Amino acid sequence: LRLARLILAWGRGSPFGPKNAGQATSLAAELAHLIDSAETEGVDLSKVRDLVPDRFAEHWQHTLSFLEIALDYWPQELAERGLIDPAKRRNLAIRAETEAWASNPPAHPVIAAGSTGSIPATADLLKTVALLPKGAVILPGLDQALDARGWQAVGPSHPQYGMKQLLASIGADREQVQTWPHAKPSTVAKDRAAFLSDALRPAETTDAWSGRDARAFDQAAATTGLTLIEAPTPREEAAAIACALRETLEVPERTGILVTPDRSLARRVAQELGRWDIPIDDSAGTPLTGTAPFGFLRLLAVTASEGLAPVSLLDVLKHPLTALGLNPAECGQRTRELERALLRGPRPGPDIAGLRHVLAQTELEQDKKDRLVDLINRLDAAVSPFLECYDLHELPLRDLVDAHLRAAEALAVSDDTTGADRLYRGDAGEATALFMETLLASADSLTAMEPLAYLRLLETLSAGQMVRPRFGQHPRLSILGPLEARLLSADRVVLGGLNEESWPTAAPIDAWLSRPMREELGLEPPERRIGLSAHDFVQAACGADVIITRSLKVEGAPTVASRWLLRIDSLLKGAGLKDGLTPDTSYLNIAEKLDEPKSVVP
Repeated sequence: LRLARLILAWGRGSPFGPKNAGQATSLAAELAHLIDSAETEGVDLSKVRDLVPDRFAEHWQHTLSFLEIALDYWPQELAERGLIDPAKRRNLAIRAETEAWASNPPAHPVIAAGSTGSIPATADLLKTVALLPKGAVILPGLDQALDARGWQAVGPSHPQYGMKQLLASIGADREQVQTWPHAKPSTVAKDRAAFLSDALRPAETTDAWSGRDARAFDQAAATTGLTLIEAPTPREEAAAIACALRETLEVPERTGILVTPDRSLARRVAQELGRWDIPIDDSAGTPLTGTAPFGFLRLLAVTASEGLAPVSLLDVLKHPLTALGLNPAECGQRTRELERALLRGPRPGPDIAGLRHVLAQTELEQDKKDRLVDLINRLDAAVSPFLECYDLHELPLRDLVDAHLRAAEALAVSDDTTGADRLYRGDAGEATALFMETLLASADSLTAMEPLAYLRLLETLSAGQMVRPRFGQHPRLSILGPLEARLLSADRVVLGGLNEESWPTAAPIDAWLSRPMREELGLEPPERRIGLSAHDFVQAACGADVIITRSLKVEGAPTVASRWLLRIDSLLKGAGLKDGLTPDTSYLNIAEKLDEPKSVVP
């Protein structure tokens, strides 16, 4: 929000500036990401001034003008408050530990495991650990099967790019890395790793595939325990995954995990497992914006901004949290009466006055009219202070948030429970309360904002906020993101959502810097994330029992299989397996039978 305030101040003197606080908050989120990226990678962002103007389009010059906020005003803001950026603080803490160990090596063993050194400060720490008398760095998934020509050609989108960069930082050759003496990988894991290494080799070295036959690698060993499921739609994909995970539980002590970056697929699988009353832990959690408490707050902001328009008003009144001091069932009954009597014809005038005007002109039984008058009076008392905020051109953000929360709690109060108790109960309620408390604590950063920009501000700040349940999850089944799955294993691993732009996701587009600009500044190319994602895929795919799934269509549009799947299929076909990795339909058939009626009566 402090960045948003600086952006608003800059925008007053620029024709390209944001029009309101909502737009400024969106820009602030993108700018904060750029600042964190520069700090993380150890890049001096002030070098952006040295970029040659003639090499870039005119609109980039406006971008450079905007970046002065990050170069000048933001550092001044932090200095005045005695603060530093979180990424800078992390780097300083890591470098302090690095210097301490370098100058005074600890007498005890130091083992650094599981890190790819993607952050330069971390890479320096790993280098120091490797040089300690009793230090050791354990590299996760270093590919020692790839030939020297392939290793030399490894680029940012390759699974081994991070490992190559880390070894270069440490000053070690790949041949110097020893196998961990206590590691005992299975034959399947070793064969699968060698196969995937060949399948995902750099594109410019795939000519090494030519002339190979089935004897070039153990084809049977490479594909044993590797199953492909191609489902017609995400719904069938989720159902098949749920059946595969449910089958895992038939064997005592056997464990299973779903690894996917597709949160929509993860939620579908969790819902499918619900048919067997299996609660499953999604490590990514549930988006705060998808929870009932935050959704209630958002709907209230929508209907206030629309002057109690019928559709948005009914969204609020029919929400399970709305009670207006009544029994929730009674409130629901009166809401249905209000809808039938007032909201199914011409649209009423704005706000409470519009509802009262229509009610006064509507002929109803006196008893029913009295109930609706009482309901509207309760609604008036609950939301009018919040609605009055929208009559102002500008007001402090703190006043707007405070009025919003008071209105929400007044709407949620029932005949036997306070609004706060109903609104903030459970994990989702606590997360919503924490988010709003944080917003309220930071609200003084925006002393004046337009009420109509409040909804966008809420949506921008809540994006990416997750709610994670603390209890009641299954001990043998989990849903993990690729990051969380790096150091975990299970008897059965399902890799879901293997479509382009799902896994891997598309290379992110920088809102501020073009590729040439990033290159001149020394920032990593966007494809670096694809390389990290590829490394996660390879690690997860080396299990003894791996199921890979994808949907042939998403929202009615055909999909493209993940580039990694296409590589695997191409290598298998080139090695003599005519159909490549043949899809398995058994789990799809089981899922279809689950919803098939026992009989059809004409």
